[in-house]
Amino acid sequence: MSSLDDLYSSTLLWIEQHCTLVDLRPGNYNKDPTIRQFALAYEFSLLVVLNSLRYVCTKTDILSEPEKLPDEVRQMVLSNKNGNQKS
Repeated sequence: MSSLDDLYSSTLLWIEQHCTLVDLRPGNYNKDPTIRQFALAYEFSLLVVLNSLRYVCTKTDILSEPEKLPDEVRQMVLSNKNGNQKS
């Protein structure tokens, strides 16, 4: 077993032991600082993902023409990269 497998297994075990729905309820955040940090990081990650999805949905034609998404994303990245180089 590799150290990466050990890390994966021990992480899953820790999550199973410490991240039950009861533990993650807002009222329980103050009981365990580790759980509070995990919950805050999770909430932040969720906000980042949702904001990214909102951006993609409003700046591309993914809802009406999803097949265009790869080209639209390439264009966005290239225009952003070129814009940053000009600064």
